[in-house]
Amino acid sequence: MLLLVIGIAPYLSGYFTGLLLGLSGHPNTWTRWWEYIRVLDQPAYAPYAWRIYLAGGLGIGIPLCATIAALIALRRHLPTPPPPRFEPLEAIASPSRHGVVLSRGIATNLSVLVVAARSERAVLGTLLPTLRQSGEPWLMVGTRATLAACAPAMKGREIVHLAPFGQGHCWNPFATAWAPEGLRLPVLESLAERWYPATEPSRRFLASHARHAFVALVQVVDDVLRASGEAIAPAPGDLHRLAQPLATQQRRAYLDALGRTAALTERTCEALRPLQALDETAFRRVCEALLAPLALFGHASLDTATRGDDIATRDLRRAIVLVELPAERRGEASHLVDIFIAFWRHATHGMPHRRLVIDELDAFARLPILLDSDLPCLATTRRLAALRQPYGRVLDRLLSSFPCVVMHGATDEVAAQESEAMLEIYMTVHDPKERRSRRPASAQALHAVTDDQQLVIAHPSFRPYAADIPSVRYRAKPLPSHETGEAMPFPKPLASLLVSVLAACSTPTQDVTEGKRPKATPYMKGCNSPRDIGSPPNKYVDACIGPHRFRFLQSLYELQAGQDL
Repeated sequence: MLLLVIGIAPYLSGYFTGLLLGLSGHPNTWTRWWEYIRVLDQPAYAPYAWRIYLAGGLGIGIPLCATIAALIALRRHLPTPPPPRFEPLEAIASPSRHGVVLSRGIATNLSVLVVAARSERAVLGTLLPTLRQSGEPWLMVGTRATLAACAPAMKGREIVHLAPFGQGHCWNPFATAWAPEGLRLPVLESLAERWYPATEPSRRFLASHARHAFVALVQVVDDVLRASGEAIAPAPGDLHRLAQPLATQQRRAYLDALGRTAALTERTCEALRPLQALDETAFRRVCEALLAPLALFGHASLDTATRGDDIATRDLRRAIVLVELPAERRGEASHLVDIFIAFWRHATHGMPHRRLVIDELDAFARLPILLDSDLPCLATTRRLAALRQPYGRVLDRLLSSFPCVVMHGATDEVAAQESEAMLEIYMTVHDPKERRSRRPASAQALHAVTDDQQLVIAHPSFRPYAADIPSVRYRAKPLPSHETGEAMPFPKPLASLLVSVLAACSTPTQDVTEGKRPKATPYMKGCNSPRDIGSPPNKYVDACIGPHRFRFLQSLYELQAGQDL
């Protein structure tokens, strides 16, 4: 095409030169336009210079535009190449084999969402072959069975094993915000934004106050520990126990008494004042929102696992990090997983081929880290439709994070039709102008996929590509265990603070209010007896000191030596 333009342009330029100059009696030649260009410096031809230049532009521009139009029309009629953007592993140098393995000898660097009704098929077909090819840092979140199945493919690399509900390395989410000179408030505020997101516009006010209350109470814990000479970071379990009285009817008196604590700095007292200024209804709702993410840390083993910081000296840029969670606790632990992923993302900053692996994404609550970062991710889900509930209005943002979807065979016709409808939504997200088909795979095609095959739908064509699932044999390997030790006690300075504050906001017993003198007995009626209060019920124990009755949380002194109340 280019040679045709170069060949015909001189003749057309000469033709338009004769037409614009009125040279009707002279035959056109291939060199006419060039001959006139060479004499433009002579005074006789100067008045006609613009006509000669215009003739040259028309002679070159017309065939060039016609060629471009022909190429565009030809491209529209060309078939789209069927295979998506894959690269054969044989063509990649060994140190750079970092892609997600989708079939034998085929990998991609895109974020991949694997839809498999049976989790073991996703492990054998995608997770295990990918880990065998990887030499870069990985973070993998899954159950013990999934992690044990993938352990043999880690090739003896350094493994950091976090098991908040079992034996594993300890990690304190607040440790990053702690420094010898004081708390780093921007770090705490960023953590609060992740734990108290404004999922809806109507909850922005509540989320804002819950974040502020969270940061203020962490400052209270830190001030008390520093005043007593404890050079340790606050733990989420400390905050959980300190905030528990905010769930009772005495929440207002408790907060006022807490603000009068002598160990608090002026900055902390100033941080508590906006919370004290709320009306009763708003204060109750803020307390409920504040306590919801902290309830997880009432679990004894998780309280222990989030007090130390064993991985502070580990180089996460060279290790594979495993986060083990029981299947039944993945939903309630989602906010802890999300903040650890954010911590890992920061620790591995600059590593080009790091990857996040999440098994059964639909079993977790919303993970904001998947919506606000470009972290390469390999996730599995049992059903695409199961992601509607946790992500709701932001489901489009989640689907846009995965330019590649791998569909295993549907178990029945209902599941196939459901997957077809979700794939239409997936196509709408990735191709909003609807220039291509919005139905990349029909229900019949999804139901016809055999157990040893999978459909790959990837950018830019989004046409289903049938690929064989790699046949991988594995033998589960025991995960490395780390002795976490016995549960650490609630710090004594915080226990003393809690007892003194509860005493300050308590009310006299009924005998004192009626002007009667208490009996000279060591015990009063109703003392040292457990009570279940609230919904869900919280266990309390009544205790008496002189004429006053106090009510303590039964879990206040759990796992500590000494006499029970």
